[in-house]
Amino acid sequence: MEHREHHQSTEAQRPPTRGWRKLLLVVGAVLVVLIGLIVLGAFVPGIPGVGLVGSTLSGYAAWIAVAALVGTAACIWLVIRRRAAWRVAFLAITGATAIGAVVITGQLMAVGSANGAPVNPFASPVAASAPDDTHVYARADGSPLDVAVWKPSAPRSSSGTAPVVMFVHGGGWISGSATDDSGDKRWYADHGWLVLSVDYSLSSDTKHEWNTAVRQVECAMVWAGDHAADYNGDISRFAVIGDSAGGNLAINASYRADSGSSEPSCAGTVPKVSAVATAYPAVDPVSFYDNDDLLLGPASKGVAKYLGGTPTEYPDRYRSVASTTYITPEAPPTLVLAATSDHLVPPIGAYRFVDEARGAGVDVSLVKVPHAEHVFDLAPLGKQLRLGITEAWLEDQGLLD
Repeated sequence: MEHREHHQSTEAQRPPTRGWRKLLLVVGAVLVVLIGLIVLGAFVPGIPGVGLVGSTLSGYAAWIAVAALVGTAACIWLVIRRRAAWRVAFLAITGATAIGAVVITGQLMAVGSANGAPVNPFASPVAASAPDDTHVYARADGSPLDVAVWKPSAPRSSSGTAPVVMFVHGGGWISGSATDDSGDKRWYADHGWLVLSVDYSLSSDTKHEWNTAVRQVECAMVWAGDHAADYNGDISRFAVIGDSAGGNLAINASYRADSGSSEPSCAGTVPKVSAVATAYPAVDPVSFYDNDDLLLGPASKGVAKYLGGTPTEYPDRYRSVASTTYITPEAPPTLVLAATSDHLVPPIGAYRFVDEARGAGVDVSLVKVPHAEHVFDLAPLGKQLRLGITEAWLEDQGLLD
């Protein structure tokens, strides 16, 4: 009796290791499945929800590969200890996930290398950086419109002057500011550019800026032409960069400038643009509005705030902001970085724009970023791709001579 009581007491004192093991196995199983679904979604972006998550996280594929390889090693150990169907299944999932993540990382790195931008898939994020100066270039309804300035760290030409780049922010024409992605601006300044970034009036449910935003961007270009020399900038080497809605405005303002059809909201001369570079640009507002994606399709309807209604209600307005409207043979060289799995701004609009611009004789470079989602440059790898590819292309246009 005493022996039995002692045995029961010893059993009660033992830690519940089996319970913890079960919990760890459940957690591990969930992680294995989730990581596998992320990689699957990157390869099959059409899967509702899973495709969105997978393409959004594709820029972290290198880290996912590391995690999957660790999981594969753990599964191999489990299988060696005791072969069981569930252990073999987890080994297959982790192995396939690791291979898929490595393939995604390799494809993204290959795009960078092919376009003059070798990348490090484990690089740190670009740090934010406040502008060196801020000026009011115009006022709209009494509110100031700012141009933020990042000074070049060193000249990039024998003349001692810096090329000028002006950024037009995205945000669906309803959000954003001149200081968005400030780390990008500092990166360009550190590479010898005079960097300007501009505000424009944002739209809302009651305020539709479809016929004013591009004219304000053109006014900011007037300011750039008048003041670039104040910062040792050379406006004859002038690039305009924009993403998403800002890509639309960047192309429209640049094409209007070089065809002589600008209508700036302020007095002055809009300088000619040497090159315009965009990422996932909303060049086709109709296909943007018609986006039927299960999750992001409703967000695409925000373009109606910019234009005041639907394509059916205001076809002329949609045509007036479509970038194809401004294609002429005089348009500057153009770079389009397209996210092939973009669930917010369908890339088909960008592909059609590129085809039409090329047909008109415009020098357009299209770089398709595989497995990439809208704002793919939020991830460090995507950021490297956008910065590196864009600057290498601008250098090819002669802006850094």
